[in-house]
Amino acid sequence: MDDQKDIKDIKVLPALIPEGWVLDTKLKEDGTEVKCYLCPATEQRFYTYEDLMRYVRYAKAAKVSIYSP
Repeated sequence: MDDQKDIKDIKVLPALIPEGWVLDTKLKEDGTEVKCYLCPATEQRFYTYEDLMRYVRYAKAAKVSIYSP
């Protein structure tokens, strides 16, 4: 059992996001952090990584830029 790592010792790598997109964090008045994936060029926002990747897959299939609104 000593050779097993504690859960706290396991590091999760950050999710890869498309080039040009950023992980934006806003602080609400009540102190709550709201994170979203933002394309600064188009101001598109996705509040989950899954939604961002769904959009990227759609854009690739439709042969449109992921930087288009």
